Amino acid sequence: HYHNLADTSDFRETIQFIQKKYPKADIYAMGISMGANTLLKYAGEEKENCPLKALVSIANPYDLHACAVQMSTWRKWIYDQQLLRGFNEKLETSHTFHVTSSFVSITRKFYT
Repeated sequence: HYHNLADTSDFRETIQFIQKKYPKADIYAMGISMGANTLLKYAGEEKENCPLKALVSIANPYDLHACAVQMSTWRKWIYDQQLLRGFNEKLETSHTFHVTSSFVSITRKFYT
C-alpha cells in the first residue's frame, strides 16, 4: 500500500500494538503538524470507540490542499528542503524501531 496523509492505518496499527502489549494502560497522544492532522483524523474515524484517553493537536494544517499550495511557492523551498532532510534523517535513525510499519518499510525501500 502507498502512504498518504489520509491513511491512518499505521497509526491504528501502532495503537493496537500498544493495547495488546499494555492492555490496562491509558493511552495519550500528541501530534505536531502533519502528525496532528493524522491524529485527529484517526480520532474522528474511531469516534466513541477511540481508545485514546486524551490527545493534543499542535500546529495542525487542517486544510492540506491550501498548505500544499503554500508549500509549493518558491519562498517555501528552503523550508521544504529542511523538512525533507529532517524526514530522511529520522527515517534512517528509526527504521529498526518501526520495522513492522508498512509505511516505513515502503518508504525505506524508496529512499535506499
